[in-house]
Amino acid sequence: MASRQVQLFATTAIVFAIACLPALGAAMDWTVGDNDGWRAGFNKTGWTDGKTFRVGDTLLFKYTKGQHTVVEVNGADFRACNLQGQRLGAWNTGNDVVRLQNPGRRWFICDVAGHCDGGMKMLITVLDAGAPAPMTPATRARRARRPRRPRSPPRPQPSATPSAGPWPPPPWSRPRSRSDQAVACDRAVAPYRSVPSSLDFILSWGSLCEFFVVLVLSFWVIVFEI
Repeated sequence: MASRQVQLFATTAIVFAIACLPALGAAMDWTVGDNDGWRAGFNKTGWTDGKTFRVGDTLLFKYTKGQHTVVEVNGADFRACNLQGQRLGAWNTGNDVVRLQNPGRRWFICDVAGHCDGGMKMLITVLDAGAPAPMTPATRARRARRPRRPRSPPRPQPSATPSAGPWPPPPWSRPRSRSDQAVACDRAVAPYRSVPSSLDFILSWGSLCEFFVVLVLSFWVIVFEI
């Protein structure tokens, strides 16, 4: 009996842990440029805008073989379109797959003469698999355009002395004696004297929790003794 209870408890814990774990292996396969592929003037298309690249994803560069290439370079050579700089990787099959194995920035260019200068280049930022997605420029702009709530003007303070007039002031504006104030306070507090205080409520709730814990522990002792 006890072994069945332990097996049931272990199975429930495993199922719960699997359900709570984030989805693993959800890598993305990105086709660079989508249907238009890797082409001249690529950095002007805005294809990378709004996309989140993570470790484990792959990039597929599709183009006509012999007309373009894919070369991975560093940031300085990327900005200068230096075709003679250090090459971190090179592909020229027209159907190139690049795996994103490490987080950080990746720079890609086409090393055919004049193509990089014409904008055939791409910069991406690779995040860890579990890192949150960065805030896009569009999201920042929307938050910046949110109108702020105007502050309400300060309430005017009542005058300490009643204004003089031909008519006597109303009864509620007349200064009351200390005995009148005591009577008014007693009338206001009387309906709530029978309501239990928040401390009593907290103490009763704590007692209920302690009872529940003791009940669960007693249940497990009985099960394991059986």
